[in-house]
Amino acid sequence: MTTPGPVDVLAFGPHPDDIEIGMAATVAKHAALGYRVGLCDLTRGELGSNGTPEERAAEGEAAAAVLGRPGASTSACLTGRWPTSTPT
Repeated sequence: MTTPGPVDVLAFGPHPDDIEIGMAATVAKHAALGYRVGLCDLTRGELGSNGTPEERAAEGEAAAAVLGRPGASTSACLTGRWPTSTPT
């Protein structure tokens, strides 16, 4: 993962590997053109059936190398569910 900072293009995906599977060519093209690309997975994939969050994070790092090393971050929505609050 590259050092966090400003990006030119920011892609969001609901789960780890969704961006890489769904738009890898777009990410790679923009990285190759010199744009700083950021990837943001909205969850770590805790509720998924395709590997552990740690395995999915390792796969994301491997994909980043192939795609031109875009930056990546994961949100704080760690349970795979949006936080709820009680109205006051």
